Amino acid sequence: MSDLPVFLVWGIAATAFSDLWQRAAMRLCGQPAPGWGSVGRWVLGFAEGRFVDAELKSRPAKPGEDAAGWAFHYVVGAGYGLLYGLALALFGLPSSFWAAILFGFVTLAGPMLLMKPAMGGGLFGLKASNPWPGLAKTVSAHVSFGLGLWIAAALI
Repeated sequence: MSDLPVFLVWGIAATAFSDLWQRAAMRLCGQPAPGWGSVGRWVLGFAEGRFVDAELKSRPAKPGEDAAGWAFHYVVGAGYGLLYGLALALFGLPSSFWAAILFGFVTLAGPMLLMKPAMGGGLFGLKASNPWPGLAKTVSAHVSFGLGLWIAAALI
């Protein structure tokens, strides 16, 4: 159990790696860097009893939503790092490139099956007017998260 803080750090490092990857990829594509304000608005809505919020995009911005979104993003990333490390420990496996990439794909369940639908975007975000760029960004972010996990596990 002494590895639990290490697994959390893996997740935080992998989240930071994914953020840097996304920033670079969006810059190369001429797109703005991803923001976390809408996620923060969604999370702040929990206090008002709204977990599923189909009207999220039409709601006015809330004070602190950007910070709440970023904090949620890193807490989830740390949690994913913890799950990855515990899964490796449970099965007695070392971290490997393919295990980390596979885990990155597994983490797609969170946004595709939970967050996007709860935020009014439908399963996989397919209710968006043009869902494919959002899907590509989400897949890229989570695969790069897996790569970040592998790098963090190798270095830490």
